[in-house]
Formats: sequence, structure tokens, C-alpha cells
Amino acid sequence: MAIGTWEDLQKLYEGAGGFAHCHWCGDGACETAIQEKTKVTIRNLPFGRDETPGTCVHCGKDSIGRVVFAQAY
Repeated sequence: MAIGTWEDLQKLYEGAGGFAHCHWCGDGACETAIQEKTKVTIRNLPFGRDETPGTCVHCGKDSIGRVVFAQAY
């Protein structure tokens, strides 16, 4: 599921969960902050990822493309 906002990412993992395709800035510290706040981590950096311009779902910096976030159970 493509997620475009921080609020939508939080809602997804407060509910049913699943895989979230989100823009991400590429910064490990940002990934750590996302994990600490939501308990989700990057599960996949697709080789053919969507690299359309966007901003990181968490910090708002320019994105390197969409990556796949998910929660471990």
C-alpha cells in the first residue's frame, strides 16, 4: 500500500498493519526514528523502486524513492 503521510503510516500500524511503500530520505537516523516511534523497519529496498520525486514520510527531506516498511511479529 502506498503511504504518503506520517499520519497515514502511524494509522496503518495502529490498525491491521501490512506492507507500506513509502518515500524515504535514505538516512539511517531517520529509519531509526521511524522504528522507535512505530516499531516498523525497512524490509526491502527494491532494485526497481519507484523513484518519482517525493519527500520522506517521516522527516520531509527529499526522497531516494519508495521503500517497503513492515512490522516484525
